[in-house]
Amino acid sequence: MKLLTIALTLTLSATSLSSMANKIVFKPVNGNIETQACLLAATQGLKAAKIMVKKERVNFNRFKLAVSCNGLSLTEFANKYQPQIAQEVDPQSKPIITLVAKNNESMVCLDALVVGEDKARKQHNVGDDSITCNDQNLKTFLRKYQKENFIVRNSAQ
Repeated sequence: MKLLTIALTLTLSATSLSSMANKIVFKPVNGNIETQACLLAATQGLKAAKIMVKKERVNFNRFKLAVSCNGLSLTEFANKYQPQIAQEVDPQSKPIITLVAKNNESMVCLDALVVGEDKARKQHNVGDDSITCNDQNLKTFLRKYQKENFIVRNSAQ
């Protein structure tokens, strides 16, 4: 009977631990650059860690060779945890893109995303003139961004 109780307890413990293991939480022990790089590599990918390290004016290749994250190289740490973290995020969600209007022509582009091309052309009194948005014609720009999550700002914001 005791053996059965112990086996059942171990099974339940293993089950609860495996369900808790699905949610990964990183707790940095300090705020130094090495810890920040490990955290970024695991949660946002190696590229994010590289950008942060370069902002600190540190050679990333040397840094990467010298840093260890929980006994793993920075690259191994990113490869191990970043895909798991990405799966926890809603796969349907897209990053939010900030689009900034710097002049009247770019405002036509952004208004076209919000209210449609015809209404934007009427609002800005632009007929069939060719409009360039981010070095693309208006129709290509709209196809590229209309299904993205975006925020529209003017250059004063």
